[in-house]
Amino acid sequence: MNEKIVKQNGQEIYNNIKDIIDSVGPRLPGSEEEYQGAKLFAAQLKNAGLEPQIETFQCAPEASIAAVPALGYVGFAAIALFYLSPISSLILSLCAFIFAIFQVFFYTGLFDFLSKKARSQNVIAALEPKGEQEVHRTIMLTGHIDSSWCWKLSYQNADNMMAKTIVGVISMAAIAIISIIALGVGATSFNFWNTNILDDKGNIANASFLIMYLLPIMGIPGSFWLSQFLTKDKAQASQGAMGNLSGSEIALMVTKFYKEHPEKMPKNTRIVCASFGAQESGLKGSYAYCKAHKNEIDKHCFVINIDSIRDMEHFNVITGDTWLMSHFDKELTHLALSTMAECGIQNAGAIQNPVGGCDSTPFDKSNARTITISALNPKPTEYYHTSRDTVDNLNVDTLAKCFEVVVALVPKIAEIDKRETAKETK
Repeated sequence: MNEKIVKQNGQEIYNNIKDIIDSVGPRLPGSEEEYQGAKLFAAQLKNAGLEPQIETFQCAPEASIAAVPALGYVGFAAIALFYLSPISSLILSLCAFIFAIFQVFFYTGLFDFLSKKARSQNVIAALEPKGEQEVHRTIMLTGHIDSSWCWKLSYQNADNMMAKTIVGVISMAAIAIISIIALGVGATSFNFWNTNILDDKGNIANASFLIMYLLPIMGIPGSFWLSQFLTKDKAQASQGAMGNLSGSEIALMVTKFYKEHPEKMPKNTRIVCASFGAQESGLKGSYAYCKAHKNEIDKHCFVINIDSIRDMEHFNVITGDTWLMSHFDKELTHLALSTMAECGIQNAGAIQNPVGGCDSTPFDKSNARTITISALNPKPTEYYHTSRDTVDNLNVDTLAKCFEVVVALVPKIAEIDKRETAKETK
């Protein structure tokens, strides 16, 4: 592709991101700012000659990752209750652990009813094939409009954020295990400890009971770190320039490119640009889209999800979300890697997303063929999901390069589908 066109589009992507952030700032899931950001993105789509639609849905924005600090405070309560009533400590710690598994790790939404509901929205625009062509396939280009709460542990020290979080989770499980052991030896109240650890002379009567009595205290640091995992203060929230206005705006510019150059658009192909809401609350927007459009998602639906484009030296194809047990399309992965190489990206890799989830997963579970393209250091960084994710922290050249890659990838995906359909016909 012409280098001048690539650079111009990279700058326009940057300018669009800046316009939204300058107008509304951070856009926490389900917030009024997220809604205003969605309207601005829809206006940008309209200015590009497209007809955007805003589809609203209800969700529980704070019932997933935003609940982690509350789990830390539950940990404090479970530690205190251990000395008064181990059975109560066990119940509380187990409830917290189960909540974390289903809500924070697996995004099931099983306990969404415990949290306040809010409106969020997806912004969608379709570019139909030119003239009277039939639609044989759909290629979706997706990102998300919302931004994250500030992860305080990453902001303070990204290098040990993951270790502190793991210690917090282990502490929660350990309190439950210690409570079970305590109940097994007959500890049902504070009186047990008062009468069995020391003898009448104040000497240690049972060292094992003393150790068991002191063990829960070791869970205090882990509970504290969980309580400090993120802040809900909007003033400290991430602006979401990289995560993920970068993906949404690249999707928009690629769609606009094919709108302005219909001769380059693959035949019989519909391109859909989508920016999802409440992604940071457990992929709520992409799940809502898949539910609302389930009849449109089949083997001829291909999804290029674009998420967090910043670091030129860290272009990767995400092949799945480990926590969510999703595995994205292998053929699309190889195609994306070869396209990156053709565009001059030398060290692109294919990696599993080790933590959390991306918007490819709901489509993968709906049997669409999907990949996620990212350009982000996979290790925790001080600018991922923190207030340091600003427009000034973006790299225009990286945005432009990702635009170039996606433009080149679209016709290749269409050709794969065309070839496979021909084989089926024969």
